Amino acid sequence: MKTSFLIFFSLLMFNALHAQECILECPESLDATCDISEIPAYSNYNDFLNDGGGISGTCNINASSFVLLAEISDGGYCPETVTRIYQISDDNDETYQCSQEIIINDNEDPVITCPPDDIIECDINDYPKINTLNEFLAAGGTVYDNCEINEASFYTYEVDFEYSCNNIVLREFLIHDHCGNNFNCQQYINIYDYSPPIITCPPNEIYPAPASQPYTTYTEFTAGGGSANDNCAIDENSFYLQQEITDDDNNPTFITRTYEISDLCENRDNCTQTITFCTHTSNTLFISECESYTSPSGKYTWNTSGIYKDTIPNASLCDSLLTIDLTIEDNVVNEGGDDFPNSLRMSLACASFLDEIRIEETIDTLNIIMPLVLQDDIIIKGNETNPPVVRLDFTNSLLTNAPYGIKIENGKTITFENVILLEQNNPNQVKLLLNEGTLKINQSVSFKTE
Repeated sequence: MKTSFLIFFSLLMFNALHAQECILECPESLDATCDISEIPAYSNYNDFLNDGGGISGTCNINASSFVLLAEISDGGYCPETVTRIYQISDDNDETYQCSQEIIINDNEDPVITCPPDDIIECDINDYPKINTLNEFLAAGGTVYDNCEINEASFYTYEVDFEYSCNNIVLREFLIHDHCGNNFNCQQYINIYDYSPPIITCPPNEIYPAPASQPYTTYTEFTAGGGSANDNCAIDENSFYLQQEITDDDNNPTFITRTYEISDLCENRDNCTQTITFCTHTSNTLFISECESYTSPSGKYTWNTSGIYKDTIPNASLCDSLLTIDLTIEDNVVNEGGDDFPNSLRMSLACASFLDEIRIEETIDTLNIIMPLVLQDDIIIKGNETNPPVVRLDFTNSLLTNAPYGIKIENGKTITFENVILLEQNNPNQVKLLLNEGTLKINQSVSFKTE
């Protein structure tokens, strides 16, 4: 009997002790994005309970004994698992433990923003290349990640669409974070040359007839003094003579040549060169009863008979060439039948360029008696202190091919300055064929009757 009681008591004690055994239960596992520090460990038993932890059984727990016993990483990376082991004791110093897993994993892509699109004129090689993240940021790009950017992962590449003159270059930039999440952006660079070239023609030219030939190549053009430049590049093969306009109704003849050139994007510019060439008019002068004769240009003085040449500049940009047949005689009767001692007889077959006749002091009288068709303005100017006498045999017989007379074309003028105009005895035989032209007489001109 005594032995049976002892066995029963032992069983009761065994059951009582096991009925009081407790189990510590940790909260469920948690997730962190970047680092374990995002989820602090429980600093006390109350925080542990509030987050879902607890203990089963009827133990007398000592709450102040609650402690984080260990924090162990599995050494993984994206994800990384960190195991936290918590421990608590009861009043009998029995300890109870549980573990909680923290899983660290970043699934969020970084954010990258490219520098703004841009427009350049010539060559993508003139545009700064971006090779590093610092250069990318300096150019106006931005990057962001919720955890941390992997700077070494920065990558860029270019695609050239080769659209001739409206070329587009695509630059793509790529960045990763440390978990391999990545994102990219695109920058478009438009290459468009909108600036025209600048072409400068060779200087205007004045030639004796005939005129020079136009330039047919850019090489000839530059050799002649022309030039062209462009912010990018000139297309020399595009050079050509755009047009040539010849004004041959007058003498001198004006040729206007327009040259054009393009750049590689077909922006164009042109320039104009004026070519002037002259057909010189020959005239013959006869002078009598003079000790000497000074040429119209004032460059020469002759005192013997002979045939001489002189050049008079005029307003039409050409030189009037004069052939002077100088004969010294005692007396001469002009073709009008009147006797004029010391007279100058001037034969003008064409006065297209002879716009000014200067009468020297040694000439007493200028007698214009030959046919004169005035196609340009002409001035007959004498010396102010000793004005010469000028006789004009104007007749209407020019219309019937008479040997003398003056016809003034429409819009042209004949002007007398500092001369004495000799009036005709028979005004019925004098008629000026103005043909809508103009006769100008300076105030210093005086009239006298024979």
